[in-house]
Amino acid sequence: MNQQNDPASITPEAVQTTPAPSRRHPVIKVSQCGLQLTKVRLVMLMCTPGESTVEVPPMADLNYEGKLVKSSLKETSFQAIVTWSLCFPEGVAAPVAISGRHELTFLLNKQISENDASYYAETNSVILVYPYLRQLIDDLSIKSLGRSIMILPLDVPQFVTDQMMKRQPTKEPQTQGVETDPDGKEGT
Repeated sequence: MNQQNDPASITPEAVQTTPAPSRRHPVIKVSQCGLQLTKVRLVMLMCTPGESTVEVPPMADLNYEGKLVKSSLKETSFQAIVTWSLCFPEGVAAPVAISGRHELTFLLNKQISENDASYYAETNSVILVYPYLRQLIDDLSIKSLGRSIMILPLDVPQFVTDQMMKRQPTKEPQTQGVETDPDGKEGT
């Protein structure tokens, strides 16, 4: 190893810093509590063969949803369930149907609100389990179909933005003024 590539030879003065890119996407904050993922458990897996004569598509997508298990919210922990299923593009026959459910357990160093726990379960639980889902589907498709079905990585910034938009209260259109009849008289 030459000295230029030796990590021990790098001094703090030699390291150049670059400013962080501007934040286009929101930062995930769940209060200011310490949160630790302690368990990821596959609680249900279904793999059903489809049409045997169908060509295996090279790519597919995932439908997924994370939810808080409300009865599990305690002072020092909570659980989330991520339900998912493999989906193929419209018009493409499915060579296999794969779906499942993961249970995630989190430990806390202080109590958080149900709203924060719910947001974390809906957003971060999916982000945390997504790589496991990609690998699981890759393994199952190779073993059952003889060919890998690729799932694209999750676009985390877009996913977080979408989740935040779902949580925004919708504003109903408000009517202003008083109704008038065709003659222009007020009150009806």
